[in-house]
Amino acid sequence: MGKYTVNDNPLIDQVIQSHMQRIVAEITSRIKPDSIILRGSFGRGEGSVMVRNGSLHFLSDYEIDVTATSPFHRSLFSKLTQELSNEFGMQAGIRWMRPDCLTRDRIGPFPIGRAKTTISLYEFRYGSQILWGRDLFSLSPPINPDQINLMSGLMLLLNRMAESLFFMTLDDDYIDSECITYYWINKTILACAETLLLVWKQYHYSYRERGNRFLKLSQAKLNIFQENAALMKNMVMKATEFKLQPKSEYYPSSVKDTWLQVLPLCEATLRYMVENIMNRKWNGLSSYPEIYLDYAAEKPKDNSGKLSFLVNLHQTYKALHANRLPKIFTNKHRPYDIVYSAVPLLFLSYGPQKSRGILQTGRDLISKLCTLKPPSPDLDEEWDYLRQQLADLWKVFCS
Repeated sequence: MGKYTVNDNPLIDQVIQSHMQRIVAEITSRIKPDSIILRGSFGRGEGSVMVRNGSLHFLSDYEIDVTATSPFHRSLFSKLTQELSNEFGMQAGIRWMRPDCLTRDRIGPFPIGRAKTTISLYEFRYGSQILWGRDLFSLSPPINPDQINLMSGLMLLLNRMAESLFFMTLDDDYIDSECITYYWINKTILACAETLLLVWKQYHYSYRERGNRFLKLSQAKLNIFQENAALMKNMVMKATEFKLQPKSEYYPSSVKDTWLQVLPLCEATLRYMVENIMNRKWNGLSSYPEIYLDYAAEKPKDNSGKLSFLVNLHQTYKALHANRLPKIFTNKHRPYDIVYSAVPLLFLSYGPQKSRGILQTGRDLISKLCTLKPPSPDLDEEWDYLRQQLADLWKVFCS
């Protein structure tokens, strides 16, 4: 087992280590940060790298966090992200964080109040490596995964669905030899398992350990999937192995056929969250947007009026930056809630079983945030157009 992946191939560690040294050198030659941290899959030693014909094919990205007092390095980090990504031939994302990120909200743009216990914060705390500078983990308080807000699991699932919209098209009747789309299908399967483990109080930062825990619980817990219980168990086990040591033989079917296997598992997981976490009755997919928006409106607001104001201001800035400003002021819901209310409608409408009514509901929601061209009489074309529009909106307001 290597330092950055579970693969014992020394070449992988050598290449990644050279990349880490390059990243550290580029950052420290320009600023004096508090710490430089590798998080994500490579940070926990479970990065996804395929070895094909002696060459390395990276599926996971590098996720680099730089803690520094000044927030005015973001343009530098954006420039370095682009330059180093081009140099490495893979995404090498670099972002700024506050040095007190483990005791205050590290992801949001506004440092008000203590950090919420989220999946991201927990995994950052226990699944990262210090590349340079102060070891802030040894000095930080412990984080109990049982205290993670359960809505964090729903947001994980919704974000995976939204990201997947970029990889769903009308022309998916092919075998993806590069495994890029299978990698995103894989992440979506794992998101279902991770969401359920969070609810079952069995979450863990390691992919391997999550797979083991899901397997142990599957006999007693997977009745929610009914006739798809065995499929869910098998796909999670396969997805775990693909994540750790990706091989093309794990996904021999076409992209389209593979997506169609995954969709009912995602819908069953979403229904479980609606009924058991949001305490709402599931009356089919068409009921979801109203359920989500009502829940978002009723849940306790931010305990700081100032924070709520700043969040709204930040959403306004995003809309202005993306030329979406006029639309957001005509809605009573925040833009990101409108996006999340629409995501499952488009994601779960992939394939032959499209409904004009579901797509119209999705169109009505999307039109609250942007101007759309008239509906297409062809359901496939209408879905594909709305998919692209919603994916862009997610990138503006939620990523």
